[in-house]
Amino acid sequence: MPVATPHDLTPGIWPLNKRRSAVNFTTHHMKVSKVNGQFTTFTAEFTVHDDSLATATATIELDSMDTGSATRDAAVWAANLLDVKQ
Repeated sequence: MPVATPHDLTPGIWPLNKRRSAVNFTTHHMKVSKVNGQFTTFTAEFTVHDDSLATATATIELDSMDTGSATRDAAVWAANLLDVKQ
């Protein structure tokens, strides 16, 4: 796979292609089992500056978390963890 060098970077703002991207996670539940999930609402962009330096910015909507269990998701969204209503 080719690797980009500083000379290959075109200055500009490059948005994330959401059709080819995902924000997934895995965590452990009570040290017994793994829980896989995803965030369904997110954005990101990469900015390449004139000096070939780049920055990345991402925003993930915490209330878009989905683990496949509505009960578990609601517990994580509660005030004692993510506090998504804040």
